[in-house]
Amino acid sequence: MRNLTSPTVHLRYEQPDDVGVIHQINRSAFGGRVEADLVDALRAADAVVLSVVAVLGGRSQYGADVRRLDRSGMCTGDLVGGDIVGHALFSPVTVSSEEGEVELLGLGPVAVLPARQHSGIGTMLISGCLEHLRIRGSKGVVVVGELKYYRRFGFIPASRWSLRWETDEVPDENLLALELTPGSLAGVSGIVRYRPEFNEG
Repeated sequence: MRNLTSPTVHLRYEQPDDVGVIHQINRSAFGGRVEADLVDALRAADAVVLSVVAVLGGRSQYGADVRRLDRSGMCTGDLVGGDIVGHALFSPVTVSSEEGEVELLGLGPVAVLPARQHSGIGTMLISGCLEHLRIRGSKGVVVVGELKYYRRFGFIPASRWSLRWETDEVPDENLLALELTPGSLAGVSGIVRYRPEFNEG
């Protein structure tokens, strides 16, 4: 994962001063307020499991190139300056089954400034976040999206585990899942429910 950090773009965890910039990045990337307001609502509800930004430029507060990374490739707090150009967020997801509820994680929104899209920043964000979650022992991740894009990260149709959306709003082929540890989704099946904030837009 260390090679995910290029000389000019670094990943780091969200900091309090990033909130306004993250809002603007989501508005710019999606052309509206829905995703930006969703991120703010999830944060206000203390329902953010992981929030990471991609920073263009930046320097070490110790006056040298950024070198200190954690095991998932994130800068460890000594990165200062630079411009935030992307953002990725993960929130809790519940799978309701006959055996009870299982907690997974939901990926999204993921946003990159329009001028920086198609340059690998989105891939860098998602890969770095998934590695972080894998290292900390998270069970699995679901996302609503196109398999053509998300299969590069290991996602497959969630129907492989008999996971399904609670309505017909999301076709089976667009509900995708990823085991962060092989076998971690064995026996997990049922209705996937995102946080209520996703229904407030």
